[in-house]
Amino acid sequence: MTGSAYRAALRFGMTKQQYMHLTPRDVEMFLDEKMKHEKDAAEHVNYTAWLNGLYVLRAVAAVMSKKSKYPKQPLTGNDSVSMPDVIVATDDMSDEDKEATRQIFLGNLLEMQNNFNRTHKTMADTG
Repeated sequence: MTGSAYRAALRFGMTKQQYMHLTPRDVEMFLDEKMKHEKDAAEHVNYTAWLNGLYVLRAVAAVMSKKSKYPKQPLTGNDSVSMPDVIVATDDMSDEDKEATRQIFLGNLLEMQNNFNRTHKTMADTG
């Protein structure tokens, strides 16, 4: 009972009694489902952090440019991968603000690329 499957089962919340009364296949299925659940939870946390970054990006863009607006309603799944309304360097901005705007724009593009690559990788893994 000191095997790695038993330790993993305990780590994922299975009791000793449950472990002793299940078949090895049932224990394996339990561990597989728990690992999938943990992976899904980690992906959710990662996506939430990315979405928070997008809200911050939109807030900064709204402060930097009159043409950019902070969303009046929560973003939907389709909105979260789109560009903020407008992030442009305007003539009335200082050179420092223009450069900051360019950096925000570049950061947004990099985030979109990372999201695309993550989505493509996920789709390739499941397909």
